[in-house]
Amino acid sequence: CSAPVVGPTVGSATVTGRVVADTTLLGVANVQLQFFNSVGTQIGTATTDSCGYFVAVIPSTATRFHLNPATINATFFYRQYDYTGKSYAATIGSCTAPLPAVSDGTVTTLPGAIRLKSTTQPPPPPPTGCT
Repeated sequence: CSAPVVGPTVGSATVTGRVVADTTLLGVANVQLQFFNSVGTQIGTATTDSCGYFVAVIPSTATRFHLNPATINATFFYRQYDYTGKSYAATIGSCTAPLPAVSDGTVTTLPGAIRLKSTTQPPPPPPTGCT
């Protein structure tokens, strides 16, 4: 699998990235990402493809994201994820991860994969990224 090639969208920001299993680094399909503005209002969503990649066309006011816990397969993964060295709990709605700065008409790729915690490992410690 390879990342989709996307161009900028006039009047919106485009964010790309990947959700992977932490133990195998294989992409995880059908995980929904939710995007929020600075006051916590959800302003967009995207869903990963069969290889774990997503493309989100969202307002440039987006500042944070979260994984929808209902879309994380609990048989294989804890509802917790790592991103840029911190961990976040998908079951805590206010526990959102920061987006890099986005702007209209540009494509921003997340600086690292979003890594889901595998249930083949011991339960993860409490999240470190929640504010």
